[in-house]
Amino acid sequence: MKDFKSLFLLYIAVSLFMLACSKVGITGPQGPQGPQGPTGNANVQSITFTNITVPLDSIYIFNIPAITQGILDSGNVSVFYQNPAQSPDTWYPLPQYYFYNGGLVWLILSGLQLGTAVLDNYGLTPNAFTYRFDITAAN
Repeated sequence: MKDFKSLFLLYIAVSLFMLACSKVGITGPQGPQGPQGPTGNANVQSITFTNITVPLDSIYIFNIPAITQGILDSGNVSVFYQNPAQSPDTWYPLPQYYFYNGGLVWLILSGLQLGTAVLDNYGLTPNAFTYRFDITAAN
């Protein structure tokens, strides 16, 4: 019992000591300005199409000359859509998959070719959306 009491008192003492220590102090002076970093180059081009309806269970082909062979080989194409009627300030990324009426429905970027992008709508009610293609070239 004596050992338990000693251990308990030691535990309390250590706990109080740890809680009493604080790392809060006076803020030091501002350090020197660091060196200028390398010049950035995002290489991003955004192309927007407004009031486009992708038919139900069908595809829509976008003509986008900015999708070059260099983009296909080593770049990136990200697609976003916006529903101006419901959320005019929100962009949603593709692909989009949903369960609706017991089945899977989707809106996806299904193909990229030189100068074109293909969206596939399976099961979603067609609506006029705004689509944005962010095309990024490799450095």
